[in-house]
Amino acid sequence: MTNSILMDINHKIRQARSVIDDANACEIYQTNSILEVSLSRGQCANDKNGACIMCDYGIASKSKPIKEYLQEMEQALKACGDTIRCLMLCTNGSIFNENQVERPLLEGALGLASKCSISRIELESHYLDVNSENLSMVKEKLKNKNIIIALGLETVNQEYQDLIIGKHINIIHLEEKIRLIKKFGFGIELNVMLGLPFLSPYEQFTDALDTLKWAYSHQCRPVLFPINIKPYTLLMEIYKLGQYTPVSHWMILLLLEQLTEEELAQIILVWYGNRMENYDDPALHQIPPTSCKECLPVIEKFYLDFETADSGAKRHRILKNTLHKSSCNCLNRVKSSLLDKSSMGFHERYIMCTNFFEKAGWERSFS
Repeated sequence: MTNSILMDINHKIRQARSVIDDANACEIYQTNSILEVSLSRGQCANDKNGACIMCDYGIASKSKPIKEYLQEMEQALKACGDTIRCLMLCTNGSIFNENQVERPLLEGALGLASKCSISRIELESHYLDVNSENLSMVKEKLKNKNIIIALGLETVNQEYQDLIIGKHINIIHLEEKIRLIKKFGFGIELNVMLGLPFLSPYEQFTDALDTLKWAYSHQCRPVLFPINIKPYTLLMEIYKLGQYTPVSHWMILLLLEQLTEEELAQIILVWYGNRMENYDDPALHQIPPTSCKECLPVIEKFYLDFETADSGAKRHRILKNTLHKSSCNCLNRVKSSLLDKSSMGFHERYIMCTNFFEKAGWERSFS
């Protein structure tokens, strides 16, 4: 059962956001090997009802014509370099949700993807929007392409799903969708969160590790998301109250240390500070994973080397070398926090925060 109190307050906080009405219809993000084309349109259903107290997908305009999206996508495909190995199609929500991305827009985008030279095509969706009909359409449109369906798992703990995430993710039902996707011969990527609120560092660490292992056991490729603290979210309010600490880069590395070389070869790291989506007001800037100034050059070099390494063995060596290079006390502090099994457990922290917002949260102005 989801927590209606936190969702209602999260919904109230989001009322202060303005509609994103940029000059461009698509949001384009490119790295050395990935071209992401977001058909940002309307509002995510979960964002609309206040679910996921960490997320800020935003509200995009629905007034732009479909042809404008397709023209911009076509231009992005023409402009991208030869190094692009993957095209990701997404939206500010779920690509298969027809209330957000109408079928003609999706079919048009798939048509452009089918004609481009990029062989790997990813589509990001909520698992509830995945069905045989749209998977059949994708298979038909993207013949001779390596197709990947990206889904949000976040945590394998059903209680955390219900009480913290609130996106109606049922682990048993998700497993059924995984089997369905595999029947079509598609690959699967699963988003895994590190740093859930209301959990101690030890609980955050073990939950993320359990979720990574679950993804591997289901032959899915995990995508590790360290939580960023974003504006217009309840998590930002909890952070301002001093009840949430940003994820440490060193916790990410210590988590990776628990994986085998084969698992390291498969994992994808995202949102570790390499990507910022900031509002103009500095007070509304997101807060990514943190480190001290002394650690930062070592951390930045690690991510660059890790991402470009072409094997799990190389990634393992890079990880070990970086963990031995820590010259300040940051790494030791994170290790100590992971050994501290706090006397106050998840349920106590959760109830304490819920009670606070139930009594005082309604009186606060979030505008």
